[in-house]
Amino acid sequence: MMNTGGVKTEHGSALAISSTTEGFEGDILSVAFSTDGKLVACGDTSGAVKVYTAAAGTLASAVTDPSTGGSPCTSVKFFPAAAKDAANQLIATYTSGHAITWHASSKIKLRVYETEGLLCGDIRPDGKQYAVGGMSQDVEIVDVATNVCVTKLGMGGMRVASELDRPPAGHGSRIFSVKYHPVDEHIVVSGGWDRIVVVWDVRESEPLRYFSGVFVCGDSLSLDHTGTTLLTGAYQKKEALRVWDFADPKKQPTTLSHALEESWVYCCKFATGSSEMVGQVGTLSNEARLVATDTKATIGRFVDERALFAMDFNHDNTMMAVGGASRRLILLNVDKEGSAAPSTLVSEEEMYLGASKGKPKWKPTPPPPEFSFDDPGSDDGESDDED
Repeated sequence: MMNTGGVKTEHGSALAISSTTEGFEGDILSVAFSTDGKLVACGDTSGAVKVYTAAAGTLASAVTDPSTGGSPCTSVKFFPAAAKDAANQLIATYTSGHAITWHASSKIKLRVYETEGLLCGDIRPDGKQYAVGGMSQDVEIVDVATNVCVTKLGMGGMRVASELDRPPAGHGSRIFSVKYHPVDEHIVVSGGWDRIVVVWDVRESEPLRYFSGVFVCGDSLSLDHTGTTLLTGAYQKKEALRVWDFADPKKQPTTLSHALEESWVYCCKFATGSSEMVGQVGTLSNEARLVATDTKATIGRFVDERALFAMDFNHDNTMMAVGGASRRLILLNVDKEGSAAPSTLVSEEEMYLGASKGKPKWKPTPPPPEFSFDDPGSDDGESDDED
């Protein structure tokens, strides 16, 4: 573990480094705080799930499972507080198609669900069901008590040409993010490479509605605590971070503009229990960012040496965890008044050298090869970076 201070940027910042932890064998694809904020879990491309204390950033436990064949762990989620019998339990998903329920402190494997390659997962607020998605292009709803898939949402494959002139009945490519509605247990939201975000009612076979034009390549869907506002992050150059009226996809979304440049987003979330602040991480600028939704101002910023793939807020939004291609867990203190020292692990000069038009000298970092499954690419991809 290493503790380091920040270097001031021109923004000012509400983020300051608490600790960084090295020693991961793979890129970090997912991070999650426990509901009480005392623990933070990480899943990486080596297939390891590691759990750290949030206060000191020290290792509490680490687990791997031979059944996954060392395939990447793509998401980790602690059970919510409402699940009284699931304290310290988390669900990890793997590209091997396994969803494993682990007891974080004892390292006991409690349940294993198997399907096609998984890229994302989420747990219903009452802890009785969870949703997973990935290579099958369907969202699978799994009952925790029986460990059985009770509902499958989607069409299980690409649409044929005759279907392209009507609304989609599901996803036509891999799913990278799935989220439960915070209030209505029947509503699930999913997004992926096909550039649509689908709203499902698990009791219905067809989607309720969908949002278009969002190229989801990570855990980049989030609903605020009321369930009325949707945050989307996209792996694209323009309008990468947007806020939508969840009830009306046709209503023009609000773009949370970047003061210096667009950041290609891998992960974004509303602050816990709040719609006033969001966090995002990504590539191009390799930054973690806090944004005030009312003013669209960047109030906190952290820059790493390589792309950041994952982030999470703790229970009271005093801490933010991030991780990515630098293979280290970074715990950041959040000062919502903006008085904390701005933070970076690279120099001010390295951040914005090179390019004319204020662009950085590097290209966007693609997902890790083990995670990307031959990414079909984006129309807003690297070729656009030279315009």
